[in-house]
Amino acid sequence: MDIRRVLNPLLKKIGFKGFGGFSPAWLAENSFELWLTRQALADELSRRMFDDALILKIVGYRRFYFPREEFSPIFEIVDDRPFSAEGLLSTYIGTPLRDFHVNTTGVPVRVIAADGMIDLLNAYRQYFICRDGLDFSPAPGEIILDCGACIGDVGVLFAGMVGPHGQVHMFDPMPAHVRVCRHQAKYNPNLEKVIHIVPMAVGSRSDFEGKSLPEDNHINPAARATSEMPFISIDDYVDSREIQIDYIKMDIEGGEIPALEGAAKTIASQKPRLAISAYHKEDDLWTIRKKILSLNPDYQLHFGHHTPVQWESVIYAIPKTRHQATRTMPQRDS
Repeated sequence: MDIRRVLNPLLKKIGFKGFGGFSPAWLAENSFELWLTRQALADELSRRMFDDALILKIVGYRRFYFPREEFSPIFEIVDDRPFSAEGLLSTYIGTPLRDFHVNTTGVPVRVIAADGMIDLLNAYRQYFICRDGLDFSPAPGEIILDCGACIGDVGVLFAGMVGPHGQVHMFDPMPAHVRVCRHQAKYNPNLEKVIHIVPMAVGSRSDFEGKSLPEDNHINPAARATSEMPFISIDDYVDSREIQIDYIKMDIEGGEIPALEGAAKTIASQKPRLAISAYHKEDDLWTIRKKILSLNPDYQLHFGHHTPVQWESVIYAIPKTRHQATRTMPQRDS
């Protein structure tokens, strides 16, 4: 953050428009839209976390600690050892990869993940939040779209939770990511029919004929969409498979709005639960709220922030008409 504060003015002098980031001026300029997002959140915990996330984004993690909210682990690590496989990297953006044997609420799974990743999910519950008695986690037999699967670590945990009668469709266009995802599937032969790996990005429309990215061995979770990538819209994919979607997770580095547009029919008709990342662009906290409710005003919104640093804010949505039908769980002490 300190380096960025120095570099941004220098970059602007040479014609590069640096990312403005979050500041008191940004808060003042956008306070009305931020307030509307806060007002749209359905529970008090989401609203408090939204307030705290704004403070964190503006003052930085050195001056504000964002606490965890859940203290009961959702994943039990049974075994943990260094990961090594021929042709695959053993690190994830500088962090060693580990081979975890994990118990989920469904079936046990073997997961390739960065060191500390399972602990982070247990602490901050990204994609597995509980709000107002509702459990957003995947349930047995459900069909999940994991958009921005990266190396497939979250996708495999999803697969363990939906079990042998569910499906998890992992979308990622990066060749190195796809190779690790396929290795994840190889590690879990009991979930062979559950895990579906789609080497494409999701977007507003399908455009994949004759397109592929060159092979490399670089894991890049921050890769942004480019015209060279093969794209498929969620609506086209769902129609071609004739499937009923229960949960869509998106973390696609700023491509969330176009991807939501490409899922308009699915969101309007099937009303899946949504977990949409809202931290890649400085207007995500309100544009994603607007987009979801424009596609289906029946959605009830929740919010989560899932690290002690500025990143990993997520807007969650569940149809109001499915509120009573959704399985409930007892409240846990925090």
